[in-house]
Amino acid sequence: MWLSCVRRPLLISELQHAVATRFNEPQIDPDEDCPPSEIIVESCLGLVTIEHDESTIRLCHFSLQEYLESQRENLFPQAQTTIARVCLTYLSYELPEQALIGNHVKLSNVSVEVILDYLPFLQYAADHWGFHAKAAAFNAIEGVALTFAKDVLKTIRAARILANHTPYSRRNHQSASSRYRRVDRRPK
Repeated sequence: MWLSCVRRPLLISELQHAVATRFNEPQIDPDEDCPPSEIIVESCLGLVTIEHDESTIRLCHFSLQEYLESQRENLFPQAQTTIARVCLTYLSYELPEQALIGNHVKLSNVSVEVILDYLPFLQYAADHWGFHAKAAAFNAIEGVALTFAKDVLKTIRAARILANHTPYSRRNHQSASSRYRRVDRRPK
């Protein structure tokens, strides 16, 4: 579901965090909650591959992507709702101060890069939650959307993430979009 419904290919760390996201939990513990990449790959039964040069996980063939897109509503009828809820939940996660900063630094002064190292799915969640929410069942995401929107510090953090696209994330996004660009093979 994830790899066929996301807006761009995910880094393996982003997918690990996405599948580890638990609703009604205040934060994620990457060491405890995130499944190893080997488990993710093995559970996909040979249908995915990890590009080790970029650590991007993707479906093994474009024809599989096309098939899953054509059968999306049958195979994954709640995909957009699930992804929207995961994105909004992830955007609402607390950052454990002890894991990120020294004793005399305010949490609001932590750099975006440090935040993204600890919560790598934040970039995708901030960039694309609205797209998934637009296609989701509103009543299924209303509560988590309101919880996120009412928390000023978390919405500011999301805005900081959006405003600070690093060259690394741009490079991944650009290479990902070119990788999935459709080619029109109809006769002219």
